[in-house]
Amino acid sequence: MAPRERLVARRRDRSRARLTGSRCRRGVRYTRRMCSQRSLDVGVLAVGLGLLALPGCRADPCPTGSVRLSDDLCHLLPSFAHWSEGGIAAAIPSDDSAAPVADDDACTPDHPTADDVISMVHAVPLDEDPFAHVLDLQYRPHDTTLFATGEGGLMAFDVAVPTAPVLQSHVVTDETTRFHWLALGSGARVYTASADFGLYAWETTDPSAPTLVQHLESASIRALAVDQEHVVTALNSGALVVYRAEESALVERARMEGLQRPTAAVMASERVYVADAERGLLTVSTADEPSIDHIAALGLATDLKVDETTARLYAAAGSEGVVVFDLSDPDAPVRIGAVHLPQSVRGLSVDGHDLWAANQTSIWRLDAAPSLPIPLHRERSEQLAMDVVGVDGVAWVADWEQLATMEATARAPVPVVDVSVGTVLLREGRASVPISNPGSTPLQVERMGADEAALVVTGPLKLAAGASGTLEITTTATDIHTELCLATDDPDRPVLRVPVRDSPPEDTVPALGEPAPDFELVDLDGNPRRLSDAAGRPVVLMFFATWCPACVPELTEVEARLWPEWGARGVEFWAIGSENEVDDLERFVEDLGLTFPILPDPSQAVFTAFELPEGPGLYPREWLIDSTGHVAYVTNRFEPDALAAALAADPAMAEE
Repeated sequence: MAPRERLVARRRDRSRARLTGSRCRRGVRYTRRMCSQRSLDVGVLAVGLGLLALPGCRADPCPTGSVRLSDDLCHLLPSFAHWSEGGIAAAIPSDDSAAPVADDDACTPDHPTADDVISMVHAVPLDEDPFAHVLDLQYRPHDTTLFATGEGGLMAFDVAVPTAPVLQSHVVTDETTRFHWLALGSGARVYTASADFGLYAWETTDPSAPTLVQHLESASIRALAVDQEHVVTALNSGALVVYRAEESALVERARMEGLQRPTAAVMASERVYVADAERGLLTVSTADEPSIDHIAALGLATDLKVDETTARLYAAAGSEGVVVFDLSDPDAPVRIGAVHLPQSVRGLSVDGHDLWAANQTSIWRLDAAPSLPIPLHRERSEQLAMDVVGVDGVAWVADWEQLATMEATARAPVPVVDVSVGTVLLREGRASVPISNPGSTPLQVERMGADEAALVVTGPLKLAAGASGTLEITTTATDIHTELCLATDDPDRPVLRVPVRDSPPEDTVPALGEPAPDFELVDLDGNPRRLSDAAGRPVVLMFFATWCPACVPELTEVEARLWPEWGARGVEFWAIGSENEVDDLERFVEDLGLTFPILPDPSQAVFTAFELPEGPGLYPREWLIDSTGHVAYVTNRFEPDALAAALAADPAMAEE
């Protein structure tokens, strides 16, 4: 059976994997994104030699410089300024007599939080009819049309009312085609590209009825770029193909070899800028015969955007963040620097002084006026934020099975609280929780609390912009199933609740903290891999399928950044391929240049043994089995910062 026929048959038979995670915006983020609005009580704060009260998560805050003691009265703090810059030690007792706060004001911060700086205001669901996974977005201002692609074909939305998009059309070429890239040509021409099936040209004079006018078969497209006269594709084979966009059809004009592993491309001023994971940022002239004129330092990047007004190029560089280049000389881009954002940046959009970034877990708005953009604020995505387009303070988000619309109400920089864990699992009564402020102003931890358990928490009460620290949690109690509550001056996330427990929750199969089930698979090189043989070393299990668009950036980033660092320290990375034949896996691994072990799981026995209770069949998913053989971390999003934090907490890593 030919590769395309196998793919058609396989996609026809497989069920649609849906992301069924949380729809809450202020609830607890468990590993599987469950929601909770539990209330929290008062705590006691020990500072230096004095015993002071740490305000619990209550509805009525004390005045600045004072705290609420267990007598429920506000007491003035000595040396408050010194205390606010230093550390805290919070002893949070269990008190069954304490009256819980039953309303939504639990753990109220000291500042008004009625309005978010940025919030989701609308969503168009695409998980039923039509069914789609949205991967890429492009906006055409002259007729206020937003185009989207992904699994499910080409979609057009009327965004004349920016905060309430309306689906105009949804065109499916066939049930197997997934478009990975989208670009707008001159006039009403729109281009889409599939990594499997090639390049497509559409006539969209009437966005409610797009018409397919040309299909050019091409294997292994890895990037698409368009200007008014040309369409360019970068192939995994190393070729750059330049087409002339004529009125009736695309005509191949030139072809150049020399790429190694292209991942993104953009056109500006008769040049193509190509992100190549092996070579860097390549500048290719298209005026005559294409040739590589310049190479600048750049690692893995999944999206490129050019702002010709400011002569800057922005690269979505995964866990490195947003990398900025100066295009004052368009033939020789100069790297200015990088802006780190938590997790892995995948998509970008430039709109005047606004730079928007999508990193699967969140949408970020940055001030692009400085040479290095300044993070302003962020909002968590409900599903998987794959791309974003921002216009006049409104952001449309390719949020996997929905088109989400977010609106920003201000541009002032704000602090941002980020904790790179979903659930804190105490080991022998201890745990370390990374906390950071990727925002642009200092972050103040205003209140802290917990219920049901006696915890001692130490850590920074104030974090400078871009700073990070650690919350240390200790307890002598047992049977802990509680939440650590942090109230901060982050207006987009004023209350952060983190589940804390010392025994496995029943969230996953196997559960967090339980021994992982043993298994043995043979990798593509013929080596048997048994989980129990890796005892004493952490093992990261990455379940994927070759047709999964979210798996590609995960695996390539692990290859480029996590595997070299953590693999050198003894961490095992095993990618387990399900729903694929061996020859498909081998071709996929060769295309992406993966060097860590790939384990075929044709019967899906291991996939089933490590099953999330909601959304079975969902890719990608990551499990961390710690050096003692227990489940330490699991997620259905790619969160490299959270994975790195879980690895750093492993006993084997801590002993180094």
